[in-house]
Amino acid sequence: KGFSLHQTWSKQPEFADVDYRFGIDAVSGALGAVSDYRYIGADRGACGQVHPRKLTNALVDGLVARGGEVRSDTMLYEVLTEEAGSSGRKVVGVRVGHAEGGGDEEVIDTETCVLALGAWTGVTMKSACEGVVMGPDIVGQKVHSVVVRDVRVAERQASTSLFLHDGRGAEPEAYPRPDGTVSVCGNQGGRGHE
Repeated sequence: KGFSLHQTWSKQPEFADVDYRFGIDAVSGALGAVSDYRYIGADRGACGQVHPRKLTNALVDGLVARGGEVRSDTMLYEVLTEEAGSSGRKVVGVRVGHAEGGGDEEVIDTETCVLALGAWTGVTMKSACEGVVMGPDIVGQKVHSVVVRDVRVAERQASTSLFLHDGRGAEPEAYPRPDGTVSVCGNQGGRGHE
C-alpha cells in the first residue's frame, strides 16, 4: 500500500521536488566480496526512492495549507480513549503540553492519532497509550549516517542502492540521490562496539 501511495503522490504538484525515483536497482552483498553481489528482487519496478527531508517538508507544508498546525516543543502525555462496545476502545483525543512542563496541558479532540516519532515511537506508545491495543513493539537502533556529495560531476543520475553485510550484524547501506549526493548509513554491528 505504501509503495502505491508514493507512486500516487509523485504525480501530484506538491510533491514535484521530493526526488521520487521508481524502477531503481538494489544490490546486496558481503563486505569485501565483490563476487557475492546480487540484485535484490527480479522486478526493478518494485523499487523506489525518495528524499526523506524533502518529503517530510512537503507533507508538513501540505498539512499547513489545509489548515493544520505545527507545534514545536510539545509533548504527548496521553492518548485518550473510551469504550467502543464489542470493538474495544476508540481514540477520542490526546493530552499534550509544553515539553518543559509547567502545567500548560491541553486536550485536543481527535478520532485518529498517528505516532511517527522514529526511535522514540515505542517508548511514547508505552507511556502515553495505556489500555490501547497496539501491534508489535517498535524499537530504536543506533545507526550512523552521513550525506556526501560526489564532486566528480555536477549531478549524478546513478540510482543503484547498495546494501552490504559483514556477517556480524553491521549492514552499511548507500543510496545515491538525483542531486549528486549519496546517503550512507549503517549500524555498528550486532556484537557490541568492536
